[in-house]
Amino acid sequence: MLWSSMSGKFGLAWKMLEDMTWRGREKVLDVGCGRGLLTIMAARKAPFGEIIGIDIWSQEQLSENTKEAATENAETERVLDRVRFEDGDATDLRYGPNCFDKIVSGFCLHAIGSRKERNKAVVNLIKLLRPGGEIAILDILHTREYKIVFEEQGLKNIRRSPMKFLYFLPTRYVIGEKN
Repeated sequence: MLWSSMSGKFGLAWKMLEDMTWRGREKVLDVGCGRGLLTIMAARKAPFGEIIGIDIWSQEQLSENTKEAATENAETERVLDRVRFEDGDATDLRYGPNCFDKIVSGFCLHAIGSRKERNKAVVNLIKLLRPGGEIAILDILHTREYKIVFEEQGLKNIRRSPMKFLYFLPTRYVIGEKN
């Protein structure tokens, strides 16, 4: 458990971002950003980009999960000048269609209780992507489900990572590109 929290999730998150195509100026949305892990990593991949991390800031899903903690982490990592954190819910997004180059999410969507609502959230995330944009979801248990949604929504270049075990649970990421 300690290895998963302190090292494993960082390596797998970075590998997921490495498997995406970056130009350095992307507008990125991190859904369920928590304390900012993927937001900060995306800021490193897009040093001239704009990165937005959203979360409902639930203490049940992640201890000490606050916007202030995420902001402090971004400041410590010297990326605060190009990231911002906002209140936001994966099931009720307020952004317009085709406005992000990249959408990432790590260990978030599994917390949406029903398959129907999870899949609806993924469909809505895809709508936010610009043509040619990529979505990447790192999660436990449901990546096969996400891959099916990607296929149904007509994404291309869909990849699903090999399985790793974090927190004693099967963990993978899935990436797809919008046509």
